Amino acid sequence: DQFTHYMQGKSYQKLEKPAEAIACFEKSVQLKKKNYDALFGLGQVFLSQGKYLNAANYFDQALKANTTKHLAAYNYAIAVESQEPENYVTNIEAWEKFVRLAKSNPKARTELAEAENHLKELREAKKQKDLQ
Repeated sequence: DQFTHYMQGKSYQKLEKPAEAIACFEKSVQLKKKNYDALFGLGQVFLSQGKYLNAANYFDQALKANTTKHLAAYNYAIAVESQEPENYVTNIEAWEKFVRLAKSNPKARTELAEAENHLKELREAKKQKDLQ
């Protein structure tokens, strides 16, 4: 079932076997289309490989599967910014999305504070770029 494939993917992920983890997570998603955990797992694998576009895609899908999960929004913002650090408009939007979700989750205090400070930096960098 989808859970077995998901757990197998997590095991391969811990063993640092990304190809096997991806195959298991993908099988889990085939069996359950809006499978937040498997989609998030795929995002993590691609993020760890530096494949930011793929990672952002899977984190975005995970957010669509469960719109309340702040960690998917956090990792999405990281992946998007890592892909194009100077695309300030897109990066600001991604971090703002995370902040909106994190404000309703008391467990996200540390990440929320960091993200709010980072947003200030991004807005200032955008302002400087716009002035040039």
